Amino acid sequence: MRIFTAIEIPPDIRDEIFRAASPLGAAGGISVIRRDNLHITIKFISETDEDGLKRIKLAAGNVANRRAKTLKISGFGCFPTDGPPRIVWAGITQGDDFIAAAARQLDMALSQKAHVTSGAFVPHITVARIRNGPGGQREQIERFIAEAVLSTREFKPEAISVIKSTLSPSGAIYETIFTAKFAGPENPLIPPCTL
Repeated sequence: MRIFTAIEIPPDIRDEIFRAASPLGAAGGISVIRRDNLHITIKFISETDEDGLKRIKLAAGNVANRRAKTLKISGFGCFPTDGPPRIVWAGITQGDDFIAAAARQLDMALSQKAHVTSGAFVPHITVARIRNGPGGQREQIERFIAEAVLSTREFKPEAISVIKSTLSPSGAIYETIFTAKFAGPENPLIPPCTL
């Protein structure tokens, strides 16, 4: 099964991001991510089996054993910065260090336990993917990035989610199969478990 870990976004903020990104759908060869699929990926783990899933859940629980920091989402960008763009993203402008630290901890916990994708980690929300289209998307995307306005309210994430991704002709279908709540008044810090 294809698995990733993520921070899920409050519905009103998902709505705001989706509205701001929707104009991208008018451009040829650009597919806007469905509103319900918007999230902050912490780590894409790729294929794993049931034993691997147990280790991922345990690792997510250990990573969530901390107090959440406030997050804020503002502005858009694209990857890669040179050459034909492949995705358009919304940026994390507050709390990105908190997400990056969670990703590093998951990397350390899972690097020998599962197939974890590698590469530099930049906290973001993927809002659109670029397919093979008529060309010229970079100019359209750069214009969108320069003109679009996005600055959400601040929010504190509630949990790290372990999400199953199933590919279908209409796009990826996401199913949250486990959540590990961040520490708080109703969920105190506990000694970490070992894998």
